[in-house]
Amino acid sequence: MTFRPVFERGVRLSGKNAPLEWARAGHRHPKALIFAPPLIGGAAAQQMRIYRPLIRGGYDLFSFSYSGHGISGGRFSLAASIRDTRHALFHAAAEARRRKIPLFGLAASYSAIPLLSAGRMKPPPFSKLVLINPVTRLCPFSVLRSFWSFCRRQPQGAPFQAKPPNPLKTYLNSLFPGIGKGLNRFGTLRRSRARLLKILVEASLQNPLSGVTLARTPALCLYGRQDDVLRIFHPEMGQDYEPAIRTICPHACFQAYPGGHFLRSLKARAVVEESILYFLARGECQT
Repeated sequence: MTFRPVFERGVRLSGKNAPLEWARAGHRHPKALIFAPPLIGGAAAQQMRIYRPLIRGGYDLFSFSYSGHGISGGRFSLAASIRDTRHALFHAAAEARRRKIPLFGLAASYSAIPLLSAGRMKPPPFSKLVLINPVTRLCPFSVLRSFWSFCRRQPQGAPFQAKPPNPLKTYLNSLFPGIGKGLNRFGTLRRSRARLLKILVEASLQNPLSGVTLARTPALCLYGRQDDVLRIFHPEMGQDYEPAIRTICPHACFQAYPGGHFLRSLKARAVVEESILYFLARGECQT
């Protein structure tokens, strides 16, 4: 019999917050509810496609769209993404309590920052956490150095080439494969709905994870040693990355997989999915 998950979506309003698009997919009687913030440029339903094996494995998945994305209201900034995540988490936690099931957290890349920041709510909302290639700090100067290094490595175009390649577009495609980009959009995020100057200031001056320690929450950290985004902010992967994660998640266990972003390789994706299912079921890393 073909599995047909229950799927719900809508726009939730609360107080002065902008409306947020949300989506839930799963079962009538799930093992647990997994709260998964989206990637920048992504939408609520994107997480349902990426983590479909977890839904097949008996879990509900709840996600949303950041402000400025898709049909969510408001404008996007880093501070807005943290506020949005806390707001959506409040509703996900209430749903888990209503159904009397555990609440797990799952985030990849940048979305780990708002997830971990929201995770210090009282009482602690998550029974378990899964982080995939999590970024824990931002620095515009690191991005500029990375872009400059990338440009220097690129071969020069042919002398009579009609349209030389756009170095910025090539660079973004290397970091974010599969996301539609243009002069006025990044995935579902329109440039007119992003506070670019505010984002730059926030990334330069703020550290939203300063002082955040999820002392009692078991966590699984999966990372690719060749992940391009991680190498921007953690160039010495073997020396500083795992200690940086353990500062926030003291009970983290780690599993490195070959290659970079797990969505680029079917083999890496299979390893990631199997490791997540094992951890959620047993609370320990797969050996």
